[in-house]
Amino acid sequence: INIMAYDMHGAWENVTNHQSALYGAAGDQLTDQAAVHNYIAAGAPAKKLVLGVPFYGRSWKNAGSGNGGLNQPASGAPMGSYDDTGMFDYKDIQSRLASQPSVYIRHWDDSAKVPWVYDARDNNGTFITYDDVSSIHEKTAFVRSSALGGVMFWELSGDSRTPADSLLYTIHDDMTK
Repeated sequence: INIMAYDMHGAWENVTNHQSALYGAAGDQLTDQAAVHNYIAAGAPAKKLVLGVPFYGRSWKNAGSGNGGLNQPASGAPMGSYDDTGMFDYKDIQSRLASQPSVYIRHWDDSAKVPWVYDARDNNGTFITYDDVSSIHEKTAFVRSSALGGVMFWELSGDSRTPADSLLYTIHDDMTK
């Protein structure tokens, strides 16, 4: 069973949040861990579950600057990598972080175990939720410790072409240890 554990939050909501948080507050059902536990509680064998991870980010515009843009009021989706859906390829996010580190600020949520990017100048505040190498390490460790069947992803063309930044390489390396 492929658990598409992404798109949990997005610009259809008016408050920013993580699209694919590994963990959340007690009772939060919109996390990877909660999705997996719900399937197991319903009788699915752990070894038959495959955790899905995104190779893209979701974003909001008009995002408040408090807390680096996380859990702030926002409205709408900005122009993404290709269109106005607010979806950014992971490789595009990495490129923006590398080329404009003082504009695109990477943050880390140590409770949810995922990053986000905030740009206060663009679109009256742009918030991008995504996965990177660090969060993939956390998710593959969760998959292994939970004895799940593996990891799947959407969508390969969004990945970095640089092995050190590649989410696919990270998944492969972590899952074949």
